[in-house]
Amino acid sequence: MSDYDAIFVGAGHNNMACATHLALKGWKIAVFERNPAIGGAVQTRELTLPGFRHDLGAMNLSLFAGSAFHQNYANELKSCGLDFAPAGDCFASVFPDGRWFGVSSDMARTVERLEGFSAADA
Repeated sequence: MSDYDAIFVGAGHNNMACATHLALKGWKIAVFERNPAIGGAVQTRELTLPGFRHDLGAMNLSLFAGSAFHQNYANELKSCGLDFAPAGDCFASVFPDGRWFGVSSDMARTVERLEGFSAADA
């Protein structure tokens, strides 16, 4: 018989959220991480010049930030260093023909940009 009800390999934000949820339900859990810091791709570090901080992987955590888990544990997560920086223009893609499309937190702005590609889809 195992000493644990659930074992998680990797301490990324999704595994940590699931492990926390199950532990609070009384499960015996174990989380194993090979890196010196937890968080998986949800890390920000100075990679180029001092003062310039970069995301290591995860760039769009809006679903996680709006999740019931985050709402329930926002204070605890913040006390551990998780802090979301709101971005009006979340991300963009540039295409070979030079056009670009960017998603904004402002719906009207996103629709306006979408119209430039397809008025029928805006």
